[in-house]
Parts: sequence; structure tokens; C-alpha cells
Amino acid sequence: MALLKIENLTYTYPDTLLPALENINLTIANSEFVLLLGNSGSGKSTLLRCMANIIPDFYGGKIAGQILIEGIKLNNIKPQELASQVAMLFQEPEHQLVKHRVENEIAFSLENLNIEREDMRQRVVEVSNALNLASLLDNNISELSGGVKQKIALAAALVRQPEILLLDEPLSQIDHTAAEDLLNVIRLLHEEFGITVIIAEHRWDSLLSIANRVVFLEAGRLAYDGGVKDYLSWAKTNNAEILPTIPRLFMAQDIANLPINVKEAKKTLASYNFNKAQALSKPSLQQKKELSNNSLISFNKVSYHYPNKAVGVKNIVHNFNDREITAIIGQNGAGKTSLLKLIAGLIKPTKGQILKHDQSAKIGYIPQNPDDYLFLPTVIEEVTYNLTADEEKNKAYKFLELFNLSAYKNSSPRDLSFGQKQLVVLAATLATKPVIICLDEPTRGLDYALRKQLGEILKKLKADGTTIILVSNDVEFIAEYSDNIIIMSKGEIITKGNKYSVLTKATFYAPQVNRLFKNINNNILTFEEAYNFLKPTCN
Repeated sequence: MALLKIENLTYTYPDTLLPALENINLTIANSEFVLLLGNSGSGKSTLLRCMANIIPDFYGGKIAGQILIEGIKLNNIKPQELASQVAMLFQEPEHQLVKHRVENEIAFSLENLNIEREDMRQRVVEVSNALNLASLLDNNISELSGGVKQKIALAAALVRQPEILLLDEPLSQIDHTAAEDLLNVIRLLHEEFGITVIIAEHRWDSLLSIANRVVFLEAGRLAYDGGVKDYLSWAKTNNAEILPTIPRLFMAQDIANLPINVKEAKKTLASYNFNKAQALSKPSLQQKKELSNNSLISFNKVSYHYPNKAVGVKNIVHNFNDREITAIIGQNGAGKTSLLKLIAGLIKPTKGQILKHDQSAKIGYIPQNPDDYLFLPTVIEEVTYNLTADEEKNKAYKFLELFNLSAYKNSSPRDLSFGQKQLVVLAATLATKPVIICLDEPTRGLDYALRKQLGEILKKLKADGTTIILVSNDVEFIAEYSDNIIIMSKGEIITKGNKYSVLTKATFYAPQVNRLFKNINNNILTFEEAYNFLKPTCN
């Protein structure tokens, strides 16, 4: 008998005409690892919510078809029993955290399941150790970073020891090292304990070697359901842009099996003959340009402490220069968001001085969670809220077109996917013509195509005179589109410089193509550079 079966599932959100899911049929066996893919707004989160039985009860709308677990309809399973079988991590973990202390949050679901106190304590300790949360058990959740909150929400799901684990963008807010640790935990639970995992994730490069099945949704319909290797062939034929960096790099070559990760790609490269000129080639001087001397904002020994005395940033000395894209990276809780808020003027330094050289320069700030920004009934009202003249409002419509949001202009922004909400906030911010834009995790919830589109927009804004400062855990994105990198740890700047001087020396923050060519040509950071490097070898 199938563990989970979905039959003719169709669902439409309230006040919408088109279904978010249409005639979905899936059978998932025990201990499968299913990678749920699709473009932003394709219905991935909706499908996971249906599996968790929170649609339509918490979202309204119309639903048809049925979902069964071990032959029993979801609606016929008691909530307490279902909670012990199915656990879900939401795309916006803030929405599922209800306690103040970390330990209480992790243990909360066990209280509802009537787990004995001794067993409860053991489970909490084991899960918190596995996710590196043990030192934070007494902390107040509201004072922690978004990435740490995401790990807490995951811990609260794992502690229930479910048969089915539903994960919606679990890597979206955590740094690369934490993502690897988290994936190792999920892999262990799947391989050693037989937990069925269904995961929707836009940063899915590292998941290809773990998953044994791919389900791809397109506009709410099932477009592909099959093995990982077959999926790469299907994607190559149907839409190459949905592939991650490594398989896409080798797609143009006559290779029977596309490599899915750096390890496999290195084996493929072992048969190539690279000439000396290729091995010594370097990016152009224009690409490796040094920092500009025209500063917009200067930090002079700036420190910030939160009301509970926790360190936000410590002794920051840095000049943010005009017409550059600066990326701030580092582990969760390193102070990245605190630094971004100081730049935007949302918080004031405890010590030191921040000098804004052009007092009239408008600063736009886009938070990590778009729901913090959205409050109006429709998308078009959000985008035009700060605009007055009709001419300016007409320009705002161009941003809707730019981000493929025109069809949703009269929709409630809260009914959109997380990635689409991100784009609404970005469109609303750009419509005000800021000189400096601060973005906190701008690629969160965006598929590959939208991330590329966002990157090209940022490059165009930079060319037009805008300064862009972003916080991101997406090393592939920042390697492709940033000029300069700042690495932070424990509130301090550890290193900074142009992206080549920083990322080519990095280990865990190096993008995949740099890891791939590390012993061949360490100057390669971007997909385009890697593709051009391979050209002479393939001809």
C-alpha cells in the first residue's frame, strides 16, 4: 500500500479564478525522497499545505479530489494522530513559531502529543544538538536571526519523529555551512530511519544527489514525475533555465549522463585536456576592478548592541561606494541584517559614527520577510503607495511588467507565492527611485529564471547610478552579480574586497564552478566564465 496517495486534487484560493492546483495525481511510497520543483507560483507550497491538511481549513477556497495516508483520507485522521505522522516546515517559519524560548518552542508539539517528560527532554536535546541549537535553548526567539528561526522551526518538526516530513524552502534563510549540516541531518533521517521526505526548494543543487525522485509543477499542473537523471534530460529538452549550474554547464556537450554535482563534474573534467593558456587565463581587469573611491556612506568604528545587550555589529570600519553591488555574507547571527539596518537608518549605532555623504540620497530597504512590508489590499496599491503624480504611477506599471506581475495587479499580495511577494516589494521600492537599495535575502523564494532576471535588473540599476547593498546566503548569485564582498562573523567584518580576491580564496563560500575548477583555474567564479573556459576544449 502507498504511504501517501493524491487523487484528482484541484484547489482554488479564495477570490481567484484560476486553480492553484489542477488535477494532481501522485503516489508516494514509504521512505521516498521527493524533490518538488517548479517556477515561483507554480503551486509547490500549496501542494505541501494540502498534504499537511491545512488547506482549505486555514486558507479557505475550494478543493476537490482527495489525499490518503496508508489508505485513510486525511479528513478522517484525528489531528493528534496526523501530527505524529506528518510534520511540515513552512516557507515562512516566523508564522509557525508560538513560544518565546527556543527550548519551549521545540518541545511544544510534544506536549500536544502527550509525550512523557523524560522522553520529551531526550528528543529536544538530540534534535537541538543535531542542528547546532543547543547553546540557544534559553534564548528569546524574537532576538534571533531569520536563519536561526528557520532551524528552530525545523527542530520543532523533527522532534515529533514523523513518518512524513514536508519541507518548504528549508535552505532559504540559512548560510551555506548550516545548509550542509541541515541536509546531512535530513539525509540521515531518510537513509537510517526511513522517513519519507518531500521537499520544495529553489536552492536545490545539493539535493539532486540525495533525492530519488523529482516532481515538477507547471502552473499548478503535474509536468514531470520520475527519476533524477531522467529529469535532467527532460529539463534539457523543455527548459534549460530551470537547471542548476553544474548540469547546465555540461548540457551543451555530448555527455550521456549529465553530472549533478561537483564530485561527478570533476570526474567528467578528468578526461579533458586543458592547455596552458586556459589554465593561466584570468578575468578581465574591468571584472576585477578595485573598490571605488567615491563613498556614499562611511562607517567609523560603528558598534550596535540590542536592548538585551546582544552584539549586533562591532567596530565596523567601511566605506560603501556609489555604483557598486556589495554583498554581505556570513553565518546566521553574524550581524549581516544588523549592518544592513544601520545602513538604511532603521537602527542607530550604540558607538561610532555613520556618515551619509549625500543627505538627500533616498535609501530603499527590502526586508527578509516581505510580509513585514505588505499591508494594502492589492498589488498595484502596494507598488504605487508612495507615488503621487499620475506620470509616476504609470512608470510603476512598468515594474509590474518587468517582474511578470501585471496579471496580479488587482490581487491581494498575501495570496501570492513567497517569491512573488518578494518581487512586489522590490517593485514598490524601485518605483520610489532610491539612490541606495538595501536588500535582505532578495533571492529567497525565487526560481533560477527569476534570480537571473533579478540579477540583470540589479546590474542595470547599477549602470544607471544606483548603489546596491545586499545580504545573501546565495553564493552562486553573489558570485555572478556582485562587485564586492564583505564576510562577517560575530558582528565583525572578517574580510572584504572585490569578489575575486575574496571568493577565490574561500572554501565554504566558494561558488560551485570555482570549486569545480579549483585545481585547474582558480580565477573562475561565474557560469559564463566556466562556459567560456570549456569552449576551446569542446571545439
